Amino acid sequence: MVSVTPGFYFSARGRTGRQPYWLFGVLPLSLLGVAAGILGGYLRSWRPELLVFLVLLMPVVLWSWVSLGARRLHDIGLSGWWMAAVIALPSAMSYFVTGRVGPSAFLSAMIILGVIPGFVGDNQFGPDPRTEKVSEDQPADARSNKSLERTRER
Repeated sequence: MVSVTPGFYFSARGRTGRQPYWLFGVLPLSLLGVAAGILGGYLRSWRPELLVFLVLLMPVVLWSWVSLGARRLHDIGLSGWWMAAVIALPSAMSYFVTGRVGPSAFLSAMIILGVIPGFVGDNQFGPDPRTEKVSEDQPADARSNKSLERTRER
């Protein structure tokens, strides 16, 4: 079970599996971004102080994306520093190429991170997030065939 605490959104340590990445990361942060964009469009003409609040909120949301992506990269077995490329390349593409190439490149990178299966078992970044050790009788890796083999022995 995933504990969704502020550390889930602001800590780049550890690993995050695909399901929590989509359910507790991409979905809420995307909805927050869409709501902020709509609210910012409406507030631009009447409430500049709330627009300042939205501008101050952007670094918090960006850090949430970076830490979530870094933990997803950790699950794949890569360094979280690759998130610098995921952020920098679309930004550079937006600057040098006209159109919506930058945001679509960032969106593509976030989708690819959510599709690639993680490293099975422990790696240098931490334990496998998909396994929970229930008791000492059951294997730590729920995807192994040891539980099936144990039932065949009886």
